[in-house]
Amino acid sequence: ISLGLVGSEMCIRDRVCARGQILAWNSSEKWRTLGKNGPSVARRLCVPPGMDDLVRAVATATGFHGLCGFDWVIDENEGRAKMIEFHPRPPSGFGIGHWAGVFFDCAIASLLREESVAPQRPNPQLYRHHDVCCYFPDHPLYCWKMKDWQELQRWLPWSRSRSWAMLPWDDPTFLVHTLRRSLRP
Repeated sequence: ISLGLVGSEMCIRDRVCARGQILAWNSSEKWRTLGKNGPSVARRLCVPPGMDDLVRAVATATGFHGLCGFDWVIDENEGRAKMIEFHPRPPSGFGIGHWAGVFFDCAIASLLREESVAPQRPNPQLYRHHDVCCYFPDHPLYCWKMKDWQELQRWLPWSRSRSWAMLPWDDPTFLVHTLRRSLRP
């Protein structure tokens, strides 16, 4: 098993007979991390072979109701995704679902209203040219610490990357405070 690819998010709910029904799911892999096995500072959107089947199998097997995620790896022999750990809590990848055409906020609203909706799955056509999503403030701090000035350019408005859109523009106090704190020696 290759441990290089890890991470997937989904929002599922249960139905009669404790069978999970998928409302929305998205998949991504670690692209940049703090340390070799540390948390993600940037993720790459992807849909590896077998992910649809794996998401459906986890939903059915757990009958889970709510927000969850699971870690996965690619089996080098089969070339398919395999689950390694289930997380019955909202993972950080919910924030990047919209880049793949998956709107977790709508799925959560449907979950709370107990509505039945068509499941949302990622659309690779939406991110084939811009598949990397960087987390704020973790990614710019990583770049600063590693002195990776080329990677830090992702945060400039003219960079053609999605990072600029990931800044918390709706909370300027948090944005300024975080930038000030981050730039201290």
